[in-house]
Amino acid sequence: MGVRLDVTRARVVAAVAGLALALTSGLVAFCGLPVKQALVFERQAILNGDWWRLLTAHVVHLNAYHAVLNVAALGVLAGLHAWRPLPAICFVSVTLVTAMGTGLGLLVVNPEVGYYVGLSGWLHGLAVMVAAGHWRWDRRFSVLLLAGLTTKLLLEGFYGANPSTESAIGARVVTEAHLYGALSATLGLGIARLLPNQPH
Repeated sequence: MGVRLDVTRARVVAAVAGLALALTSGLVAFCGLPVKQALVFERQAILNGDWWRLLTAHVVHLNAYHAVLNVAALGVLAGLHAWRPLPAICFVSVTLVTAMGTGLGLLVVNPEVGYYVGLSGWLHGLAVMVAAGHWRWDRRFSVLLLAGLTTKLLLEGFYGANPSTESAIGARVVTEAHLYGALSATLGLGIARLLPNQPH
């Protein structure tokens, strides 16, 4: 009974988090430019003390296509995660590590990136979380998912993003954020394994 309650709690937490992200992204889309400018990843503003932008940049999008693309991917990954969820506290902790790690990676490693918005970096971290959640139950699925994610990241590293995607969103896809999202989630999951009362 306890295990079933834990799984139900984890599913509820994941569903609420996914819905909150989707609704917040939609709400921000209808906000005026001043609000969006206060939330985006803007390098100089962050260096001047606006650290919240490391988190809030993920819910800002360039246009409707960008938002729909990210929210659709969120729906698919959230559904996969709800099937075999991580423990609730682990999911929340790794989510925050992924969101912060994506922004910090861009801030520290890529000084040429002055501006970033969108969920895609965090979504790549969510894919890692999905693989981790499924690992005990369907290792083949997890391996295939991680192999696909790794292949995507390598292709983006060598060849960049799909030009049609960049044309549709009207800007360069910051593929570095995808890498930092996946690495941050991996780091967060590694740290979670060291904590007491976490499944191994």
